[in-house]
Amino acid sequence: QAGRSESVAVCSLSCLSDGLWHVLGIGTPCRCTAKDHKLVLDKLLTLGYPRNVSMRHQEPLILQSIEQTLDFPRPVKGTALTIGATNVMKLHYVLELVESEIEPGDAPDLTHMVAKQAVITDMVTAMAGSGADRFHSRHIVMLPAKARAMAKLSVEVCWQYPHLDDLAAEERDCRFVDVAGFCFSRRALQEVVDYRGAHGVRLVHNGVFDEAGVWLGKVGTGDATDGQISYQGEKHNDLAENGEQSLVLNLERMPPSSTDIFLVATTPVLHDIAAFQDVRVVLRDAENPGHEIMTVDMPQTATPAEAAILCRISRTEQKNWQVGAFRSGCNGNAIDYRPLIAHLRNIQERKHGRTAPLWSHRVSRLDAVKEIGTVMNPLLNWKKTALSRRHSVANPSTAVAAAAAAASFGNLGSDMEAGDASSSAGRLLKRTQSSIGVTMPSGLSSMLKRRNSSCGSIG
Repeated sequence: QAGRSESVAVCSLSCLSDGLWHVLGIGTPCRCTAKDHKLVLDKLLTLGYPRNVSMRHQEPLILQSIEQTLDFPRPVKGTALTIGATNVMKLHYVLELVESEIEPGDAPDLTHMVAKQAVITDMVTAMAGSGADRFHSRHIVMLPAKARAMAKLSVEVCWQYPHLDDLAAEERDCRFVDVAGFCFSRRALQEVVDYRGAHGVRLVHNGVFDEAGVWLGKVGTGDATDGQISYQGEKHNDLAENGEQSLVLNLERMPPSSTDIFLVATTPVLHDIAAFQDVRVVLRDAENPGHEIMTVDMPQTATPAEAAILCRISRTEQKNWQVGAFRSGCNGNAIDYRPLIAHLRNIQERKHGRTAPLWSHRVSRLDAVKEIGTVMNPLLNWKKTALSRRHSVANPSTAVAAAAAAASFGNLGSDMEAGDASSSAGRLLKRTQSSIGVTMPSGLSSMLKRRNSSCGSIG
C-alpha cells in the first residue's frame, strides 16, 4: 500500500500510565532516506509522535484561535502547559485587560464568551489546518474562566556577567548588580528599597527642611510605603554566568499619595553598567508567575554610567497603574544614591512640575508651615484684634473716657493743664493699644484693656 514512497511508519510502542507497553499500528507512507531523516520526523510530528512534542506544538494555534474568535485587541498569553501520563494536555492562559484598549467592566462578559462552543470549534479548525486533523471537539474541554485584578507585581532584573577581558585589572567580585526601587509622591521622594530593605527619607534633617525628601541611607526605622515594596532575593548561576535579583510590589495596597515607582539597576564595583551583558527587567504577575507582562531590555551604550533606569510604574488618573520603559543611564549606586535621586527628581519635575526650591535651606517654623491654615489661625486672630483696637480709638466714647482719665491725672499735677494732659494721655493710650495688637500676646493685651477700663471709670 505504500506505493512509490521511500519509507513507511509501521507502528509505535508507548509506555502508558499502567506501566505496560502498548503497540499501535500506523502504516503511513512518507518520504525518508537513510541519509536524511528530517522528512520522516516532520511526518511523525504531524501524526502526533512523540506525544509530548506534538501536543506542545498546538499551544500557539490554540491561543491564536482564541484571540481571533474573541476579536481581542491584545495577544492571548499562555502561562503554563502540562501533559499528564495519559497524554492529556492542560493549557493555562490569560487575557490582559488594558485600560486604553477595553473597558474593565467587560471582564465578566469575556469569561462567558470563552466557554462558548464557537471557541472550541475554531480551535479544532486551526489545529486541522496545520495538519493535526486527529483532534475533534470532543477532545477539548474549556474549564471555567474567572476575572480578577492584578494586585501584586513581581520584578526580576537579570544580567550576564562581564567578560573576563574587561576584568583583567580588577580583583574584586564583579558579578553583582544591585536592584533598587525608588518611590515618589509627585516630586517628593517617599522611599528607597534595595537588598538592605527600606531606607530612611525625612523632610527635616539636621535642621534643614526639604519638602522633596532627604535620603538618609539605611537607618532601620520607618517605611513610607508600608512594606508594600519588598526585596525577595538574589540568584547566581556561575556555570551560565548570569545573575538575578527580584522585588515584589503590592500595587493594590500602595499609599494613596504614591504616584511613581522607578526600577533601577546599579553596579557598585565596576561603575559602568554597560560592562554587564543583557541587562533586562521582567515584570510578572506575582500571583501567577507564568504570566509575563512585559520585558524591558537595556541597550548597550558607549557612555559609562553607574546606573540604568529601566522602567517607571506610575499611577493614572483612574487610579490604575501603567508601565513605561526608560532605558537611560545616570550616575549613582548603592553606596551613594544622591546623584541618582537628583536625576529622578528632574524627571518628576518635568512630569508634575516644580513645587519646591531647587536647594535645601534653613527656615523658621512659621515659614515652613505658612500654608497650613490651622497653624496660622492664632496669628490671624491677633492681627484682627490689633486692627479693631487701632480703629476703636476714633470712637467718641473711648476719647471721652481717655480725656476724663487724663483730667483726673491732671488734677494731681501742679504745672499740667487738663487739656494738655488729656491730649497727651490720649496719644499715649493710642500708641499703647496699637502696639498691643502687634507684639504683645493676647493675655497681656486683655490685662491692659481691663486696667484702661478701670482708669476710665475712676475719671
